[in-house]
Amino acid sequence: MIAKMMGTQADYGMIGLARQTNGLYTWTDQTAFDYNNFGINNTAFGECVSISLVDELVSKEQWITVSCGQALPFVCKRGTESCARTTVASVVTLAPSTCDSPQFYDNNGSFYSPGYPTSYNGTKACIYILTVTPEQDVVQISFADIQLSAGSRMELYNGFVDSVPFVVITTNVPSTTFFTSTTNVMKMIYRAGNQGADRWEAQFSPSVPATTVSTVTITGSPSNPSHCNEVATAPANITSPGYPGNYPALTSCRYQLSTTPENRILLTFGQIDTEQCCDIITVYDYDESPYNPLLDRFSGQIAAGVKVFTSTFNQMFVEFNADSLDQRSGFTATAISTQ
Repeated sequence: MIAKMMGTQADYGMIGLARQTNGLYTWTDQTAFDYNNFGINNTAFGECVSISLVDELVSKEQWITVSCGQALPFVCKRGTESCARTTVASVVTLAPSTCDSPQFYDNNGSFYSPGYPTSYNGTKACIYILTVTPEQDVVQISFADIQLSAGSRMELYNGFVDSVPFVVITTNVPSTTFFTSTTNVMKMIYRAGNQGADRWEAQFSPSVPATTVSTVTITGSPSNPSHCNEVATAPANITSPGYPGNYPALTSCRYQLSTTPENRILLTFGQIDTEQCCDIITVYDYDESPYNPLLDRFSGQIAAGVKVFTSTFNQMFVEFNADSLDQRSGFTATAISTQ
């Protein structure tokens, strides 16, 4: 019923309920908050409340807290009937031996494939939610031990409401390789294949967002400026690593673009060619808040000049994350100052 009202394929939707500074919840229309249907009430996820439209972290049509800045569909009509109160799910902090339900981990630590260190031969998808505090931090994950068989994959998502992973891992990766979310919540879905036995050990911890840490510039030849994790001042040109050649497997790059305080940034993408499913370009605005609003997320083959963005203030951020399969030429984009 709710999903039909929203007319969307999203997995979650805002319901117009938010937590106030006094710790109490209120409806946006100021009606009394006299019932609840929380499946998970965790303020680390955010201060607003959404309804789940799928059976995933909570049962379908139960409530779960999310970031108020999350772009989600919105339902503004509620029934007059009261909903039965439900018990708020507790956060799991120990590594489970099975994946019968979503597993929750806080702050930092290790978690494992079911039955680790023995191999896992099951086929059920396992869901893990990693949360760090404070909310300004992001989640950083690495794998101390990973052995994936053919057909198995790890999907990493920015927050639990995202439907497109920012990285898909289908092969063994070095323990020195780190994957970083853009929010303080990361969802990992482990899908075991049917070609053999798997096992893995993952470690996660908080990390300072890339906008406030030192950056590294990888400089190519003047005709091939293949930069990654670059801080650039407009006018500037950014490209995926190796452009116009193919970018490497498991690429993870962040670009910070800025101009003078009184100006804005006009960012125009040239020809884009990335793997449609899994090699994602994400563009964020800057609005002087701790969180960077999402402008767009896209992939595949897109003609030059189709993707054009203007910042609200004098900064803009671009991220590019690729999985281990099907590397292509990637992208080039030009940033100029505008008023």
